[in-house]
Amino acid sequence: MFKWLGIHLVLGIMMFQLSAFEIKMSETEKRGAYQIIKTMGDYNIVGLLLRQRELRRLGKMIDHVPPIYFLAYVFSDPVLKSSMRRIRENYFKWTTFLDGLSPKMDEMARSGSLYQELPYFADFLRVNYDNLYERCRQHDWEEFVKQLM
Repeated sequence: MFKWLGIHLVLGIMMFQLSAFEIKMSETEKRGAYQIIKTMGDYNIVGLLLRQRELRRLGKMIDHVPPIYFLAYVFSDPVLKSSMRRIRENYFKWTTFLDGLSPKMDEMARSGSLYQELPYFADFLRVNYDNLYERCRQHDWEEFVKQLM
């Protein structure tokens, strides 16, 4: 009986660990992502051009972060989520954002790691998994991001 109970306890712990989505970013990476998205949301095109050097530096700092963790961080923060809505309203900002995101999402989808993380990501952000999965299958990253808003 105790062996049976122990197996169920271990399986329960393993399931909890498997279902928990964790944003795998350091505090420095989170600060960089915060500054990029907040700046893009707050400033007009001229303001962004004046901050271009700083934005590029911050971008290099977070370039290695898998996009699914970047998006989870951005869309779990109410301030950044609001900034993303403002970014979407501006064609130049929106296309620039998607141009940076899309190749990394393509790469993550091709490797299969995106599909492994997707159920937990959807649960973490409380968005519809099926809609996100369909966008992934089509490599429609614009609609994928819109689903997060």
